[in-house]
Order: sequence, then C-alpha cells, then structure tokens
Amino acid sequence: MFINDAATLDFMKVASSDVDKHQQDHKNEVAKQSLSFAKGLATGGVKALPINVLKRTIAIAMHEHSHDHNQDKQASSTDMSAIPMWHSLNERYGKSWWDWEPETIWQTLTNDFMGHPNDELKNLIQALQVICRTNFPFEDWSTFEKVGHALNSNHVTFDHVQLMELDQIAYTIEVLNTLRKGVAWSDDVLAYVAASAKHCGVVYLPKDLFPLGCNEFLDKMGNHNELADEVEKALSSARKQQDVDTPLGMQQARIQEIRDYIKARI
Repeated sequence: MFINDAATLDFMKVASSDVDKHQQDHKNEVAKQSLSFAKGLATGGVKALPINVLKRTIAIAMHEHSHDHNQDKQASSTDMSAIPMWHSLNERYGKSWWDWEPETIWQTLTNDFMGHPNDELKNLIQALQVICRTNFPFEDWSTFEKVGHALNSNHVTFDHVQLMELDQIAYTIEVLNTLRKGVAWSDDVLAYVAASAKHCGVVYLPKDLFPLGCNEFLDKMGNHNELADEVEKALSSARKQQDVDTPLGMQQARIQEIRDYIKARI
C-alpha cells in the first residue's frame, strides 16, 4: 500500500532535507543491492544453541506446507524469529554464511535439511547478512525499512515506502541493537521511526524501546507535547494503567502492545 498521509510526507521532508537527488538515488540502489549481497565489516559474537534447537529452528522455517496450518503458523512465528535464527546459522556454519551468495545458502540448506527454503526464510537470512556485514540498517531509512519487514516476516517491496507498524519497528530495533551493539543511529532512521509513531497516533516513544532522538523528530512533526509529557511521567513512575477510553490510557495500552509484541518474538 502506498503511504500518502501527512505524517509520512513530514518524514520524507525531514529525512531528505540534506540529501541531494544523486545521494538519494544512491541510497535507494544500496537498499536494493544490500538484501542480495551484504558488504562491509562485521562486529560482535554469537551464542551457540543446542544442536536439537538448531535443527528445529531451521527445519520449521523451511517447512512450506503443513497438515495443520494454524499450528505451523504459530510455530513459525517463534522459530522464524531473527535472533534464534542468527544463533542457529552461526552454530551450524560459523560466520562463513555471512559472505555466501544467496544461491549457495539455499542449496546448502536444501542439502542439509531436505527441503527448499521458503520466501520468508530467504528474506530473513539475507536481512541478517545485511545486519552483520554492514551499517546500512542504522544509517539509511529505506534499508532499515526493508530489513525490518524481512525480520517481521512481511512481504518486502522495493518500489515504494512500506511504513512499518510501530511494534514491528520496535522489534527491528531490538534485533539490531542485540546483534550489533553500540552502532549509532542516523537522523534518517530516527525520522522514519518518528513518522511511524505520528502515523499511528503515539505521542511518546519510550527510551528503553526506541533510540534517543526519536522524540525530538516526533516533536518537529507537530506532536501533542502536553500528552507526551504526561505519558513520559506515567511510564517513569509506573503509574497504574488508565482507562483505555482516556488519551493517557490509550497511549499506555499502545506501548504495552509494543512490549508484548517484542516479548512474543524474542
């Protein structure tokens, strides 16, 4: 779906204010190429998983057909989570898969697990390559968006903006911060996050869920500052959940939904 609301237009204005057309075209091209083959340097280590967990994680992710669709969908939502998949691939193949061409990965998985990887798994693995080999998801909003959709098992399209839901953005940030600790976030990405918050009516972004600086961009987009201050005070004092029919209660409920989504996927 094309996004044409005022919040996204504000975001586009902020994100591209200091970027000329040539630079933006280059960024868009990088976003397209980076999901096919990741380049650059990597940091950080990984934690090994037991071999039975490793096999189950990859095997379920590769399972394209099921006799019990609902049960398989529920299992996949957990086992397709990015961090367990990251650990599983590193346990099985070390860090060598970080540099593999897509065809090499798919053939290797097919040989090792007697099945063909589905599109969701392919997108997830390529997104993990981008994360571990580049800083693009931290620096470029379009790469952040496409990687985020892959991490959340969404369809990825490069032709237009696919503004993510705020809970999916928060999960993407959690994954990126876990796998690449200490990498700084660019203003491009902070503005994108703020635009999503504006789009869904969230006035305050908790600092334990979102990078510092997001709220500053949100304020520049015509935020409801008085309500934002009230939400921040309520969160810092662990104030009891208010009735969802009130503005504060609705904000509290939305933030709790974000926390629940992350908890379900980690």
